[in-house]
Amino acid sequence: MPDKKELQKEINSAWNMKPKKAIAFFKQKQPKSGIHWDWTDTLREQHDRVFVVAKATSLELVKDIKNAIQHSLENGTSFQDFENELIPTLKQRGWWGSVEAVNTETGEAKNINVDHRRLRNIYSTNMRTAYDAGKYEQMMDEADVAPYWRYVAIPKGPLNRNPRQEHAALHNMVLRYDDPFWQVFFGHKGWNCHCTVKNYTKRSLERKFGKKAEEVVQKSDPKRFVSKTEVIQGKTITTQGYKVGAREVYPDAGWDYAPGAYRLRYQNHLLKTIEDIEKTEAKAKVSEQFSNELKESFKKMVEVDAPTQRADTKRRSYTGIGIMPNTIFEACKRLFNSNLESKLFTFDQFRIIHTLRDTHNGIDRNTLAEVPWLIEEYIPTYRRENTADNGLVFFSLPFRVGEKLKRHKIAFNYDEYSKTMTYKTGLIVDANDIEWHEQIRR
Repeated sequence: MPDKKELQKEINSAWNMKPKKAIAFFKQKQPKSGIHWDWTDTLREQHDRVFVVAKATSLELVKDIKNAIQHSLENGTSFQDFENELIPTLKQRGWWGSVEAVNTETGEAKNINVDHRRLRNIYSTNMRTAYDAGKYEQMMDEADVAPYWRYVAIPKGPLNRNPRQEHAALHNMVLRYDDPFWQVFFGHKGWNCHCTVKNYTKRSLERKFGKKAEEVVQKSDPKRFVSKTEVIQGKTITTQGYKVGAREVYPDAGWDYAPGAYRLRYQNHLLKTIEDIEKTEAKAKVSEQFSNELKESFKKMVEVDAPTQRADTKRRSYTGIGIMPNTIFEACKRLFNSNLESKLFTFDQFRIIHTLRDTHNGIDRNTLAEVPWLIEEYIPTYRRENTADNGLVFFSLPFRVGEKLKRHKIAFNYDEYSKTMTYKTGLIVDANDIEWHEQIRR
């Protein structure tokens, strides 16, 4: 069992970090209503993009709550201050005490009690995940000098009155920052979980344990990743975990992810891990699952971001949306840039606004959301001439618009920053536009 005095110092150190990254993470989340009736409606990395409150009755209400939490983050105020600021607004909006909440999509009505306990859950969960996301980014920035991460479980005491005993099995596990283990077990692993992660240089790790780093650092075993499936509030939810000895350790349902981490760096790492799997059948199955996750995550991103005109259009936020077949990957390396490193097709969040801008020939929102599926069906080509339009281009089969034949055109260019083929634009063009391109065999 961990030493309580030592842990207290580590907890203080973890929570006294400068919250700039936590604030930046929380500020970019978009307030949404109507998509989050139950907590099971929005899970895992979806929370990296949206701010939702279960059974909130209006978007204005969601914005009020988000603003109050953001104020607490920026000013370091307590839960009591958060409550005192927010409750008058909640009462004014009729969301305090016994409330009849109505699902705007299904018409379902349910009586709920909005009280201090509900507010504490909202406050605590969002503060913790914001700090986790900020801490993850900070530790990734430091990974070149402090690459060893240690799981710290907090024992029962004044700071953790109801610890999850099974989390103690993970205490003092040390793995490199890029081990897949951390994509499941970084940060808090459920409501009121107090676990944390601490990073070390090689020297500080050896000083901590009194052993050589090689004797302390572990590497997760793919065979020890486990999963369980439950039906919660009518939804089937599968949760990832890890087997330590004979014990299977799981986060709470929906908490098996690292806040702020589901980005290109991790996606590339996971893709490489998949490619290293030796058995062809297993590789195909895991690759298909990963591909489906990328597609569904992108579809959700379009749903969330499309109505929102973001002010910060210069800040790039790349995410994978699909996996290139080997033939297309090799063709792209040959035709566009030999420095192409990843088989992931990527998408920059800003391109949602670019694609859906008010022009007559842009693809619509529904087509954009389907891009990860469409590029598996469309004809892959490249432009013959070395022009600004040169790149990987996918064309649909012809379809008729009035008297004219048209095609959907989905274009990707090599991007030096991410070293990927990243989405450029989606257009409706004349059907004969394909004649200016050379076809690439899949």
